[in-house]
Amino acid sequence: MTEVRAPASPKLPDDLAVAESLHTDTAVERSSYSGVDLGAAEFELTDLGECRVHSSRWATTRWRRCVFSDCVVDESDLGNAVFVDCGWQRMAVTRSRLTGLDVSACTLQNLRFTGCALDLSNWRFAKVRKAVFEGCKVSEADFGSASMSDVRFVDCDLTGAEFREVRLDRVRFEACTLDGIGGVTSLAGATIDPLDLIGLSHQLAEALGITIASSRSSVPE
Repeated sequence: MTEVRAPASPKLPDDLAVAESLHTDTAVERSSYSGVDLGAAEFELTDLGECRVHSSRWATTRWRRCVFSDCVVDESDLGNAVFVDCGWQRMAVTRSRLTGLDVSACTLQNLRFTGCALDLSNWRFAKVRKAVFEGCKVSEADFGSASMSDVRFVDCDLTGAEFREVRLDRVRFEACTLDGIGGVTSLAGATIDPLDLIGLSHQLAEALGITIASSRSSVPE
């Protein structure tokens, strides 16, 4: 079995400047945002490098052609944030709400999500390289037509997630809930722990045209 390559970690300096606001069409480096509420602000051509975001509310923000690199986000709210033509590189997100996040068609590399809510998120046509999702709620997320390589899902709830026409290379599911996922036949090439297959049994049987009989069905004489 080919080993899944681990993502690179963000590189943050010790001396981060305290920032209280963020403006569009600008580049921000070595800054720390704590308790900052951006409301439903919109940003374009805005780059964040070597930044930390803590206990902040960036929900419903919209980002277009923005780049995030070497950033750490923890205990923050990015629910329903929309990213268009954006790039993420070396990002670590912990204990944060990203329900309804939209990163469709974005390029995302070297990511680590830990203890996050990513339910109903949109990853369609995204390119995801070297990422770990650990202890996350990813139910009803849409990975349709995404390209994913060196990705691990560990102890995640993926109930009802969509994987139709996804392209996988070195992708592993470990101790995950996979009940009701869509596009099960597109998981060809993935590595799945034996116990995780229980949640896939009905979808696999349906895809193969197999009828699962009731365990109490009587045998005709």
